[in-house]
Amino acid sequence: MAKAQTRDVLYGFTAFPHDLTAEAVDQVHQRILPNATLYAQHMDQCLPWHAALTGGAFPPWLQNDLKDIRARRTPQQVMYVAVTPTKNDRRSVAAACAETEGKERSMPSVLRSARLNAPALKTAYVNYVRRIADELKPTYMVVAIEISELAIKHPGEWMEFDELFRSTVEAMRQSHPNVKVGLEIVLQTVMKQSVGDMVKPTAELGDFIGVSFYPYGGEYGVKLGAPALPAPPEQWRAPLRFLRQWTAKPVAMAETGYTTANVKLAEAGIEFKGDSALQKQFLEDLIEFSVRDSYLFVVWFIAIDYTKLIAKFREMGTVQEWMNIWVNTGLFDADLRPKAAFEVWSRWLNQSAIRAAPPRF
Repeated sequence: MAKAQTRDVLYGFTAFPHDLTAEAVDQVHQRILPNATLYAQHMDQCLPWHAALTGGAFPPWLQNDLKDIRARRTPQQVMYVAVTPTKNDRRSVAAACAETEGKERSMPSVLRSARLNAPALKTAYVNYVRRIADELKPTYMVVAIEISELAIKHPGEWMEFDELFRSTVEAMRQSHPNVKVGLEIVLQTVMKQSVGDMVKPTAELGDFIGVSFYPYGGEYGVKLGAPALPAPPEQWRAPLRFLRQWTAKPVAMAETGYTTANVKLAEAGIEFKGDSALQKQFLEDLIEFSVRDSYLFVVWFIAIDYTKLIAKFREMGTVQEWMNIWVNTGLFDADLRPKAAFEVWSRWLNQSAIRAAPPRF
């Protein structure tokens, strides 16, 4: 079990926009900045592999993004950054960024068909992670997002990632000893014993373990072979109890949320269920768990429902079904009105009272 602490848990959001406008970016920051002690940046996209190999300049759009992040974060907020070497399948090497945002270019020849443990890829990835650390100066950094999905879908390839992660952690400890480095696991996935046993030694190489947990999405995990989650509230309470039993390392809820509307994924044959009352109860319980179990930080991934963003993607013909999974997980609705759960967010201000009170469950 983790030792008791008096340090408060950090809390915050990503700045994921709810619409394709500059005004939307301003609006999301107007809501997250006054209500956060942590500024979270989630960079789950292409990688500038060419620049990482040669030391050349990042694409202009990426430079502008990094500049904007530095400008918007308040000096009082702790910086957390998540990057990853893989595509969304958590297996394939991330695509190479082009000079135009949203476009891809061919991979450097030395990285074409490279495995995650290829020497050139390990070198390029360490260079990239170091440069992002220099640009954003995070206190905490995840260097592989939801990577436990590799272990449950392709267990024979896990040790290739282990080599990459080990080399990245060792390099960062030499060059950036003040940056705490970890990977991110999907909580439900590591509840499958064979996966948890495989992932744990690698995860514990880092300074902390990041966690991805959207309890309403448990049916998707079952399709991958993870154990089913019970009905609420044990839907989240049981996994959160498991987490602190699974590891004594410092943990952080690197991304989480709960939907306030049912979500049907026709292609996958799945329906995720949720409502405002469940979102509120989950957040209230999550805050208590995080304080009681000494989490480093908690990131509520979506601040504002992004139904307007989805509608515009649909008009452009670029919407994909999986984009609907988190659309209604904001603590504000699409018209910027606070949901019932938002009032619970203020409990972060009274963490000493939570620590002093007897556990509710």
